[in-house]
Amino acid sequence: MGELLIENTIIQYAEAGKTRVLLDFADHLSNKSKIPLHSPTDDLTVMSLIKMLLQRYPQISKGTEEAENIMESIMINTLLAAFLVKTSLPVKVLEIGCTNGIMSYSLATILGSFHKRSELCCMSDVIGNTSQNQWLDKMALVSDVPELSLVIADYEKTPLASDYFDIVIINGSVYFQEPFQVIKEAKRLTKKNGLLLCYCCNAPLLESSFCFHFQNREEYYVKNNVKIMTVKILKKEDEGQGYQNWIYKVQMCLEKAEQKLKEQPEPQEIGPIIEEIDGYIDQAIEREELDKKVQLIHMKEALLDEVVRYSFSGHRG
Repeated sequence: MGELLIENTIIQYAEAGKTRVLLDFADHLSNKSKIPLHSPTDDLTVMSLIKMLLQRYPQISKGTEEAENIMESIMINTLLAAFLVKTSLPVKVLEIGCTNGIMSYSLATILGSFHKRSELCCMSDVIGNTSQNQWLDKMALVSDVPELSLVIADYEKTPLASDYFDIVIINGSVYFQEPFQVIKEAKRLTKKNGLLLCYCCNAPLLESSFCFHFQNREEYYVKNNVKIMTVKILKKEDEGQGYQNWIYKVQMCLEKAEQKLKEQPEPQEIGPIIEEIDGYIDQAIEREELDKKVQLIHMKEALLDEVVRYSFSGHRG
């Protein structure tokens, strides 16, 4: 389990003796947004914005099961702010699972403060406070509201356009019946180089599904049964020649492995090839290249069978 450290002008995440700086309020040269990171005056800054949300969280979450989730809220707010300081342009953000509106309040407050032309789209599969949807109540408390919309739809299949959102947040405080499909839909909706964030709160199936989809993810353990994961989304159609090069490299790897099998190699010769194949299997899963994944797995199994046969035979010849 990790720890969120807020010290002076730095927010960082520490786990297993290692630390990662999430937001450095003294790094003014990296800030391209319209509000300063830090200032000795009482003007609006990124630092004062996060502190304000920290102070308001008990009131916003009062009487809910999420009242104790203040550290998760700070983490998500910090990760969002770290993305927003990199641009002066408005951004489009989607929250999947906004029933109680607690996270929506923070998202709307941050986006509206950075750029009022930013868009926040919140999605729920229920509507109205009679169905325990408190979203409208929370939105009424936001001072600087961005362009705001509420969509009622099935989480697994939405009416929204592909590659539209700069940031997509899967709010795992909501129960998803088919988390694997929700993640696939979230990926479809995220722009090239966009940020996909998954908040898992007592949601082991959602967590394992996200881990299966994305190998190159960042993970943050805030406390037991709570994890926040992020990944930068790439699109096949945006990879161009890079994608074709990847296909070529995979094919060369498969052909090299097949040739090695014909030579009846010793186990020490097979190990490096299996390690290379494992790397391509992870990439194939992330790229959703199921055919290549199957080919790579079959080749790996053939190589492992060769190792077993060598072990039983004792030696060659």
